[in-house]
Amino acid sequence: MTKFESLCLAYSASREKYFSYRDDSFEFAGELIGRYIEFLEVPNEYFRAIPTDRTPNPGTSYGVLGAIHLNEDTYWHLGFQLTLFSNPNEHPKQPILIEFRFKQ
Repeated sequence: MTKFESLCLAYSASREKYFSYRDDSFEFAGELIGRYIEFLEVPNEYFRAIPTDRTPNPGTSYGVLGAIHLNEDTYWHLGFQLTLFSNPNEHPKQPILIEFRFKQ
């Protein structure tokens, strides 16, 4: 095996390891958010996943996979927004952002 072939093999193994890590992280994030919502008993219309690496577009539904990103600090970042209020039929309603950061 040439040195170049060894480099290609190492590159391929590294990609496989990254994609496995990414998929595991996405699964963990989905479970984390799901359990958090279940624990708080939040109705669907009062929470949403949002990206924290850019300004979210109003009215856009991102979901966990659309909101999560790997930052250069090597942590996965995921925004979770709750909307709190005194009464659901009254204003003001206050969005609260919780940013989750995690890594394996």
